[in-house]
Amino acid sequence: MLHALLMRIVGAPTDDMRREVPTLSRFLDAPSQPIVVGPLPSMPGVATYLNVQKVPDDFYTDLIAQVNHCYSLGVYPAQMVLLRKLMENLVIDVLRRKYGTKDIGLYYDTNRRRFKDFQVLLDNMKSKLADFAPTSPGLDASAVKMLQSFRETGNRTAHTIDVHLKREAIDRMRDDAIHLVKLLSGVYDRLSPAP
Repeated sequence: MLHALLMRIVGAPTDDMRREVPTLSRFLDAPSQPIVVGPLPSMPGVATYLNVQKVPDDFYTDLIAQVNHCYSLGVYPAQMVLLRKLMENLVIDVLRRKYGTKDIGLYYDTNRRRFKDFQVLLDNMKSKLADFAPTSPGLDASAVKMLQSFRETGNRTAHTIDVHLKREAIDRMRDDAIHLVKLLSGVYDRLSPAP
């Protein structure tokens, strides 16, 4: 199918095209060659940072695979930025699922047409903890404080010229990271979608 799509877009490959874009010509000249597209494959024997299976959707599965891949390669600054992104999006999805569009201002800035900053999301979640208590007592002030810590670490990592994070420091945060991802995924799973 990819072969047919590429042929339709670029037409029959010319000699100039083969010289200038050798990768493209490889696909055009070998239509039976399988092309693998999808999440990063797990690597046997390599350490995994987040071992979380149950998440709201494939977006999170892919993001966890990226976090784990960065960890296995020792690219800790990228791992921390992706981990921050993972938690921020889980908070957005929990708030969106709980409050729907009736309280869209908790997670989305309609004037700027974008999601609220992570700090604002955490402040809003903290102000609504009582709403989650009956079904998700683990979502409490200490959980929000842990999320705040990951937000700060991700921000520091993204906005500094120092990119020398040590594996030991990353490993000390692993249990909290797994706990938060499982907690937020579980909260999301227990909530009925808001109208």
